[in-house]
Amino acid sequence: EGDLIIGVGQGSAIGTLVERSFLMVLLLHLPRRDGDEFHRALVARLGAFPAELRKSITWDQATEMTRYRSITTTLNASVYFCDSHSP
Repeated sequence: EGDLIIGVGQGSAIGTLVERSFLMVLLLHLPRRDGDEFHRALVARLGAFPAELRKSITWDQATEMTRYRSITTTLNASVYFCDSHSP
């Protein structure tokens, strides 16, 4: 599961990824809050992990996931989006 922590003035962000089976938390430094920066950081961080740890990614319906198709292809991981009305 993933989400963002937004910096002051929305000038930066930190992506959070929680893997619940192994109780692991990963942070993604995002100098800019956009789809390209998020894609770069996510692929760089998860690309070295074994395939069994990156089978799927669940995210909210925010703009940083605009390149979700490319993320799916690059990481060979399904991307799921949360219902926008369910926290």
